[in-house]
Amino acid sequence: MSKRPFKLGVIGGGNRGRAYSEFANLYPDRLSIRAIADPLPSRRTYFENRFRVPPQRQYESWQKMIQDSPDLDGVVIATPDRVHVEPTVACAKVGWHILLEKPMAVDSHGLQEIYKAINLSKVFFALGHVLLYAPLTNRLLNMVHDGQIGEIVSIQRTEPIGYWHFAHSYVRGNWQSEKSSSPLLLAKACHDIDWILELMGRDVRYVSSFGRLNHFTPKSRPPKAADRCVRCPVESSCPFSAKRFYQQLFDKGEWVWPLDTVIEGMDQALLDYALVEGPYGKCVWDSPNDVVDNQVVNLEFGSAKTANLTLTAFSDVSDRKTSIYGTRGMIETDGSTIRTFDFFHNQWVQEYLDVGDATAAGGHGGGDFGLMDAFLGAWEHNDQSRIKSSVENSIYSHEIVFAAEKARKNYQVIKVDV
Repeated sequence: MSKRPFKLGVIGGGNRGRAYSEFANLYPDRLSIRAIADPLPSRRTYFENRFRVPPQRQYESWQKMIQDSPDLDGVVIATPDRVHVEPTVACAKVGWHILLEKPMAVDSHGLQEIYKAINLSKVFFALGHVLLYAPLTNRLLNMVHDGQIGEIVSIQRTEPIGYWHFAHSYVRGNWQSEKSSSPLLLAKACHDIDWILELMGRDVRYVSSFGRLNHFTPKSRPPKAADRCVRCPVESSCPFSAKRFYQQLFDKGEWVWPLDTVIEGMDQALLDYALVEGPYGKCVWDSPNDVVDNQVVNLEFGSAKTANLTLTAFSDVSDRKTSIYGTRGMIETDGSTIRTFDFFHNQWVQEYLDVGDATAAGGHGGGDFGLMDAFLGAWEHNDQSRIKSSVENSIYSHEIVFAAEKARKNYQVIKVDV
């Protein structure tokens, strides 16, 4: 076992890069942040102040980081969705171990490029499927494997993205366009598909999916609505008001996600300018978004078991809701409470897990740190098996997502052959 901290470089200093890096402040004996690559000076400064990354180890691009060849054991890659493959392949060639934020790639070709690079380099690789590492998941897996509800027959899972989260990220924000980013299912819920497969098995036979962009389009725009919230006559009655939402966060002093993606510091003038000129001040019915705002995915497995995943913008921002139906009982969970119904005794039993906030801003119910613990543990013990999100498993679940998108766009049932 290694006796020194893992020397980590971070490529992409936004929300996800910061979230994984926080492990270093809690466990400095295991992790040290040594370098940051990000085109935004404010993000590089954040890593200097928060993680003591020296100026000579701050880079405008991942290419410059590799060229400078700092003394690193590995990297976190948290770049935009369509900028995952190239830095991953390049870092693998250097010999750095890699924790890559989801999605792994936006197409099958990208998946195979990463697969080849990781196999050739023999570096440790983990994908940001953080749900696999949450204490809730471990508890559910143990219950299922212990036979508490018999054999699983079906799973129903809902991802309540939330009205303001969807408006922030998928209407006004970085994931608004499939062409510049990726489809909603891939960007938001590829790790939900992977989570389902972890419980059900990786023998999917058929996939169908339905979903469209329904509400956040010009046809739903209220009469007299303006193109920006700050000059809109109906803003005071609009549930998606950027002016109200971001100003409330500012007034509370909460310069964390999502406000830190809108302004680079707690300055009212910066917020005023962003609402007047930036993308986060636009009307949700007048933005250039094209990703779906609701979607359902249906899976049939080789054993005739089934699973269903629903994504919706039209909810509060809350934990995922899951029901697992077995031959001897069922399990319901909302992210922290687990309710088990036993057919034989005809009764419910409830338990509560103190896992914290299960949203992305709250660390996915311990999943973010759980993934970092596994990634570092693989290096410390020279044991790739500590990482659940292997290259092979991740490729399989991504191919199921691609099949679901093909099914949705073409109104087909897709037979899976992966």
